[in-house]
Amino acid sequence: MESIQNPDQYEAIHSEGPTLVIAGPGTGKTYTIIQRVLYLIRDRKVKPEQIMIVTYTVKASKELMTRLTNELSRQGVEINLHEMYIGTFHHICRRLLKEFREYTRLERNFIETDQFEQQYMVYEHLADFEEIPNFELVVQSSYINNRTGEEVTVPPWKRCRTICQYVNRLSEELMKADDMTRSQDEKIRVLGWMMKRYEKLARKKNFLDFTKLQTEAYYILSEKENVRRRVLEKIRYILVDEYQDTNYIQERLVQILGGRERNIFVVGDDDQSIYRFRGATVANILQFQKHFGSSCRVITLHTNYRSGQGIVSFCMRWMAKPDWFSWERMGHLYRYRKGLLESGGGKESVPAVVLITAAEDDGILEARVCQFRE
Repeated sequence: MESIQNPDQYEAIHSEGPTLVIAGPGTGKTYTIIQRVLYLIRDRKVKPEQIMIVTYTVKASKELMTRLTNELSRQGVEINLHEMYIGTFHHICRRLLKEFREYTRLERNFIETDQFEQQYMVYEHLADFEEIPNFELVVQSSYINNRTGEEVTVPPWKRCRTICQYVNRLSEELMKADDMTRSQDEKIRVLGWMMKRYEKLARKKNFLDFTKLQTEAYYILSEKENVRRRVLEKIRYILVDEYQDTNYIQERLVQILGGRERNIFVVGDDDQSIYRFRGATVANILQFQKHFGSSCRVITLHTNYRSGQGIVSFCMRWMAKPDWFSWERMGHLYRYRKGLLESGGGKESVPAVVLITAAEDDGILEARVCQFRE
């Protein structure tokens, strides 16, 4: 393997079994993923179709594919990467549904919808949702402005967006509408009936939204033993990027696809978990080691190749301010201990932060800004 790998990257690339790689900004996580795939294909003789790589965005998957293609070409390794399962969770779930179409609950000629089309479908039938008893407990049609005391009407399109957000989030949490309608909590019952109305409407129009891609894939993998067996016979290694941004159903899919060998390699950084509003839960990365116990390896990449030591040190001091680890005494983990993050590049003499005030002369300000560079 290449000599530019640092010891942490080398250990991650050559790991076996469940592995969690804590990779902060600029620590070469994409490089590590690419080198691990190269190691599996070239040194371990793993076939491309036996590898699954999951990325958070379409852009990230395309970049990963390009860099992987270039690296394989440079190493003289000739394979067809299109045989590999690579892409976002939605892309991979879509591929699984196409491969095992006859085992799904989908009707023929279903229509795959985006966020706008999903919301517009609800908009066309908003009156049906508003007929649900106590619907206002969940989706308000108006509210009182605290500053003016006036009643403000919530636009219909915004109410439809709220309905879709609830339905998508509950589906991603694998909540069942029938169970929710029997709840003792009135709000939960309303949400249950909301889900039932939405599911009936989607079946009637034969719509398949992004969330349904994941729930249907989860259904055939968890309920259809022959499908699960065939998939697990094919996929031997799973790599997941930005694991801190996964949600509950995505975690469940990873657990199922890991099979008995559990060659699950996840990369992420709990400090960068910012997508809770999209349903992501940092608990997935914090509890990864707990799921696998002593067989799980936790490797931290300590060298930042993007920033100078001033910026790196400032970020480390900032993240260390809260007393994260006092919660460990109560059995909770809120942040992985990361130790000292070192800089692999940058000029030490260049300041990490520049302070500019209006009182300074324009010429001095221009000079200071010009000096503030990496």
